[in-house]
Amino acid sequence: MYNKFITIVVIPQKTSLVRKFKISNVLLPFILIGALVFVIGWIWVIFDYFSERTNQREHIIKKEQFNQQDLITNQFFDEFERVQMHLNHLAGINNKLRAFTSLGQGATTKGAENSQQFQEKIEVAKKEGIINVIASDTTEINIDQIEREKNYHLLISFLSNNENPLNRIPNGWPVKGFLNKEFGIIKDPFTGQVRPHHGIDISTQLFSPIISPANGYVTFSGKDDYYGNLLIIDHGNGFLTRYGHLARAEVEKGEIVKRGRTIAQVGNTGRTTGPHLHYEVIFNRVPQNPVKYIHN
Repeated sequence: MYNKFITIVVIPQKTSLVRKFKISNVLLPFILIGALVFVIGWIWVIFDYFSERTNQREHIIKKEQFNQQDLITNQFFDEFERVQMHLNHLAGINNKLRAFTSLGQGATTKGAENSQQFQEKIEVAKKEGIINVIASDTTEINIDQIEREKNYHLLISFLSNNENPLNRIPNGWPVKGFLNKEFGIIKDPFTGQVRPHHGIDISTQLFSPIISPANGYVTFSGKDDYYGNLLIIDHGNGFLTRYGHLARAEVEKGEIVKRGRTIAQVGNTGRTTGPHLHYEVIFNRVPQNPVKYIHN
């Protein structure tokens, strides 16, 4: 058994010399195992090489992403610091205007609220790494502060005009029609519950023109869940007027309006049972009965 051999014959192509190799049956398994280990070793080396190259490429990509992220972060915090300084400046102007026009002392400005919310988002971003998500808010605040500063200048121009202050007190009917629902406690037509009604409802034809009862400054023009299309005018000296359920507004936020100007059209938007104008007069944050101003 131990004298058996396996003969391997090698015949070259370019020579007639034939070579023979004898391998003992005892050595053959060791040779095959060695060859297998050798092949596996080379396969592992090749696999490890390409894996290392792949990891190196990923490392380079991640490093570039990190550098870009770091640049975005620095730009973001620089931009926020600039926005914060500007918001503080606008908050100071806003407080002076409120003190001058008696719009309510100690009120929190929209800019201050945005600043506080934005600071909270930054803290979250530092922990969770979502700088890219909240960086978009910087652009929104930047646009908002430009619009707000423009509105402040318009308001200062409006308040600094040496006109008769009586022109800024609501007076007369904002629309031609008849009184449908009075100021006070009413029964809600949708829920059947008794609730306060902070204004009056004037029924009239759809798209009837609504005029401003006094000189003022438009502080809001947009949509509301209850009042539908809503318009709010600040007349200074603590007076606000609100106009609800509009078909459309004819003025925009930040615009200065004069008494008698058409500011909107009667509509049927929001929670309503028919076309009418919901009209409110507010003095120092307290709703007033608009009827006494209509008959003034």
